[in-house]
Amino acid sequence: MIVQSPLRGSPAERAGLLPLDWIVKVNDEETFGWTIAQAVSKIRGPKGTTVTLTIVHEKAEKTNDVSIIREEIIIPSVESWVKSVSEVKEISGLSGLSSILFSPKRVGYIALSRFGDRTNEEWQKAVSDISKAEKTNSGLAGFVFDLRNNPGGYLEGAVFIASEFLKSGVVVTQVNSDGTKDTMSINRKGQLTTIPMVVLINQGSASAAEIVAGALKDHKRAKIVGETSFGKGSVQSPQELTGGSSVHITTGKWLLPNGDWINKKGITPDVEVKMDNLSIATQDAQLARAIELLLQ
Repeated sequence: MIVQSPLRGSPAERAGLLPLDWIVKVNDEETFGWTIAQAVSKIRGPKGTTVTLTIVHEKAEKTNDVSIIREEIIIPSVESWVKSVSEVKEISGLSGLSSILFSPKRVGYIALSRFGDRTNEEWQKAVSDISKAEKTNSGLAGFVFDLRNNPGGYLEGAVFIASEFLKSGVVVTQVNSDGTKDTMSINRKGQLTTIPMVVLINQGSASAAEIVAGALKDHKRAKIVGETSFGKGSVQSPQELTGGSSVHITTGKWLLPNGDWINKKGITPDVEVKMDNLSIATQDAQLARAIELLLQ
């Protein structure tokens, strides 16, 4: 079992778990051969109880026991800030950035981690903060829209988010199993349709996240920076079964505005930047490149 990324603000993050950590034991039980369901059943538990994970950090030679006190976890789906470039700690540890590290210009940032039930409410507040900052005397050089490790969600959510940045046009076309097509276009007036922006994606960006990134790329609204996305271009309809199980049936596929079907191919970024130091919080090379583009 390998940690993709600990949730921000979670007990795991506070205990020191890092991206790409190997979990080799849970409470002294070896995890080799476990399914996801087994892992979940062993790691989760009542609030206030403790679980001990034996982990191996990336490139480490020895294991390390980490004790984590379980909590109820409610993670916001949206994170945002407005800062001068010199205040962006996430890029402060990178070398070769002297041209931007001390820039007094301000940039905005919105990270969307998933398309969930509370996304719209959280989203409106983040957008309002960016919009207000843009209208101040100093303004903004632009903002970064971070869709990295966003697994997606419903098509309607993708249309809602894309409508924040595009004045008009097609967002996505769904081709159903019977050959019919449903075209979804911009359906509301967005607040950030003119401000310069860069979108971040990686291999964990999938489904609705790819729809948004692909629409912004096809309409030439934003530059895409990072790594090729996951490549999920199908539509599933879940059917609940007795006993608590379910089956997800593929009922169609979705196409980007230019007609591309990205299934198993993903979206190729305009500027490819690979992350070599995933565990070092001050060396986000993808974010740094995005800010560089905004300052050009």
